[in-house]
Amino acid sequence: MTAPGYRFLDVLQRFAAAGLIPAIMSSDEYREAIRADFAQLAETPEAADRFFAQSQIVSQLGHAPTTQVWAWQKLLTLLHDADHEKYLRIHKGTPFYFLATAAYVAGDFERALAFMDAAVEEDRRIRGASWRNVPSGLFFRLQPEEKNQFARQVVKQVTEVLHTHFTQVAAAGGPTLTVNDLTAKLIEPALDAAAELRSVVTALFTFLLEYSSRLTDLQLVAQAAGTAVYQPLGFAAKPQGPGGDTFDDVLRLIEDERAAGHPFHERVIHATWGIRNKTGHSLAWPLKPQPLAYSEAFLLILGASALALAHLY
Repeated sequence: MTAPGYRFLDVLQRFAAAGLIPAIMSSDEYREAIRADFAQLAETPEAADRFFAQSQIVSQLGHAPTTQVWAWQKLLTLLHDADHEKYLRIHKGTPFYFLATAAYVAGDFERALAFMDAAVEEDRRIRGASWRNVPSGLFFRLQPEEKNQFARQVVKQVTEVLHTHFTQVAAAGGPTLTVNDLTAKLIEPALDAAAELRSVVTALFTFLLEYSSRLTDLQLVAQAAGTAVYQPLGFAAKPQGPGGDTFDDVLRLIEDERAAGHPFHERVIHATWGIRNKTGHSLAWPLKPQPLAYSEAFLLILGASALALAHLY
């Protein structure tokens, strides 16, 4: 048997000539080997890290991030189903971290940040105060200069995206914020507090990182007439939001206030309040916003966040 004695490695090697790891991982033989290995696995963090390091998911699927995400989820699901209680007890920081990194590369930012947050929670639970200097902690603390992290290039990209957006806010008349300001005012306090507060950080990161992709989507379909979302939901006519306003009205308000030269701090609050109320209270969205309207709304919501960070923290 292949060192260090994992049966699932024998299965991978015997069927390697057949190619694709996903097909092997979906087989009954692989599932039974994983269950047997997991039953024998010691519950120390070191044993769990060695087990996951031998999975070959990163080495074999590093070129295919979407498939890598699937493979990590498949492996974790097999363990979860084999022994749920043991699954909860073992250290899962390693697979969560690599799954998050693959999801980021694949452009699935919401999943990436959800699993990176889960990796932080695992590392805090096992490593105590030293979690801040392990890869998951370095990611959330935006430390691209630290070499002890597989996702170092990803962290560098995240800091560059944040810097670009903060520069746009300042140019539009908002407060001047740096990535270091964000780390000191929001990220570090959130990471030291309860897990619920970290969701503020993950939500902000997701919002900022998805902007470029969402803008591209809108640009690619900008010439299409589009279909009103309310029609597939069974509405015969466009429904009205609270107070008789629709999301279209909010977009017009944003444009009218910009054209009228309203102060930046007033525009960001009006825009964020209106967007939240019209989109958060109803599934009956109107037609897609145009790319320019989306860019303006994005900037104003980010401006409201920056205003709060600059003056309330």
